[in-house]
Formats: sequence, C-alpha cells, structure tokens
Amino acid sequence: MSMNGDKLFRLLMALCLAMGIMGITVGKFILGGIFVGLAVAIWLTTGGKHYNDRNLYDKIVEGCEDITIEHIYECLRTVDTCLGCPWMGSNTFTSGDAIMFGPSPFKDYITIYKDKKNNIVVKSGTELSHIVRNADNETHFKDVLDTKSMTVNPKTYSHFASWKLMSAVLVDDLTEIIKKIKAGDNSAVKSLGKFKFFYANSTDCLYRDSDDNEYTYVRTINEPLDVRIYEIPEGDESIEETGEMLAQVTGSAKSEKNGFKFYMSGEEYGTLYRDTESDSDSYFLETSDGRVYIEGFRAVRKANLSCNYIITIDGVRKAVIAGNARIAFEEDVLTENSLICSLDDEYLLLYMAIQEMIMTKNKWLK
Repeated sequence: MSMNGDKLFRLLMALCLAMGIMGITVGKFILGGIFVGLAVAIWLTTGGKHYNDRNLYDKIVEGCEDITIEHIYECLRTVDTCLGCPWMGSNTFTSGDAIMFGPSPFKDYITIYKDKKNNIVVKSGTELSHIVRNADNETHFKDVLDTKSMTVNPKTYSHFASWKLMSAVLVDDLTEIIKKIKAGDNSAVKSLGKFKFFYANSTDCLYRDSDDNEYTYVRTINEPLDVRIYEIPEGDESIEETGEMLAQVTGSAKSEKNGFKFYMSGEEYGTLYRDTESDSDSYFLETSDGRVYIEGFRAVRKANLSCNYIITIDGVRKAVIAGNARIAFEEDVLTENSLICSLDDEYLLLYMAIQEMIMTKNKWLK
C-alpha cells in the first residue's frame, strides 16, 4: 500500500466510524452497526495500529532528525543482501540523496531516504522510472530482464514471486536495522544472504530448481493429513512404487493440538505444534538439528502469495516459503504452486516437508 493509499484507507475508516456513531445516536441501529462493522473491517484489513503494521512495501522510522542518509549508508555499505550491496543514488520521491538496493532481474528495488518530516522511509518497488539512472550507476541495471516478452509458467512465475517475497522480507529487515542504528547500535547490522529458489506445481508434483533439476516428488492426502516426499527413480519406473520415501508428515487438521509427526528417512524426526502464544500463524518443531520455528509472514499481493512463512533453526534464518493455492498458467486450469527460497540447502528436504504440510493442512489439495 502506498502512503497516499494508506491515508485514503484511514479516511474511509474514520468516515465509516462517524457514520456508524451518527446512525446509532439517531436510532438507526442496523445502519449504524453496518458502518461500524465496515470501519472495523477496514482496520483489520489494513493492519491497524502503526503505519508499519498496515504496510508491507513501505516502512517509516520516525524521529531521525539527528541521523543522515550518509551515516546509514556507512553502516550498511558492506552488508550483502539478496539485492546485493547498497549504492548511493537518487530517486523521484525526494530531492535528497537516497540509498539503493538492486534492482533484481525482475526489477525489484529498495530505496531508503528522508521525507519532509525527517523520517527515514524504506520503500520497495518495481517501477524503475523512480530511480534516477546515469552513466555512473548503469552497471546496476545490467541483469534486468525483459519481462514483457517472457512466457508465464510455474518456473518463471516462481522466479518472479521469489524476488517479490524476499524483497518484502528485506524491507522488514532493513527497517529493524535502521531502528537499531538510530538507537546507536551500529553493530546490529545483519545480512539477508543470497537465496536459491525451488518450486513445485500440482500439475506434476515435482520440486525443481531454477535450472530445471528435479529433486523430489510429493504426494499428499488432506484428512487425515499424510504428506509423502519421494526420491525420483531413474528411468520410467513408478515413483510411488520404486522411489525411496525421503520424508513423511502425518496428523490431522481436526486434531491439530496433537501435532504433526515428521519422519526423515523412515525415522521419527519430531512433532510440529502450533505456537498458540504467537500473534501470527506460527509453529515449532524440536529436532536433533535444533529448534525449528516456522513464523507466519504477511501476504505478498504483488506476487499473489498468501501462505508465507520464515523458517529458522535455533534462531538462524534458513528459508522463506510461500504458496499460492489457485493460479492458472494455461487456459483455465487452476493449480497450486509452492515456492521455497532457500538460504541453506542442507535442510531443503525439511523445508519441502513443512511447505507441503502447511499447504495440505489448509485444505489446498493436490
């Protein structure tokens, strides 16, 4: 949501609330209740609370009168991210200097600048016309793809969506880093490293990477939940008959409190439970590799991703996963698309098992 869009939603919410109160005070209880309900719906839809809670692509760090963009750049200049290291440039949102990350091959960029109120703004976008290009910075645009002539299929969509997802995560990360810089903690800078994307589509249920290498075959049953991930055998042999089962998840969405059992190579790996104390849709799994935590992440509408989670092991981020339950790549055939942005391929099979368990539990059938 843009800043102007945010203001519009707040205005609509205020108007609906005012109309609701007015209706109730004059005895129009049903009409007043409808307007109050609309105000609450707008509040919930836009996240309510602070500007940063309502917005995924734009964030604000307030009260930065004593911090310059140049100082933030010096703190970030060596930080490598999925969009590379930052560079100093200009954008159309401000007349002052701006920090730039990217763009990605799919035109994703993040810019950091000061607004007229001396707040630091962290903004992501894909419209390159907002970046001032010149001979000195042209090298940053050499990998940008011609997306208009690109065929849309599960692979290209997943590649496109992976950048949208990871850019949204990076906006969050950079906002938190700038808050710490503002507090005087310049050592708190971390990086969101390079990622490799893997995807599966329900038309063939195979996980592949960007080079079309096939990794696993997935078969899922909704209720009781049974996720099975198979090794792909050589030749024309049946996967489910001759392929080795690499991982399995069992449980029941109707008895979620009992957890979901994970098996790796036929041995019990751990039981996944919902984190009932979390404000987001989150889960945890105690394993021999450490404590696996799966934290829900907001929907990324730019990529139509609405089932998104960040996976950490003992607090270290390992992957970001996402899913789309209904997307058509050919004619009117609706399919499910699963996406994994892996920061550590050692646990790739675990990411796949988690992804398929969550997608299946939400009754998005294959």
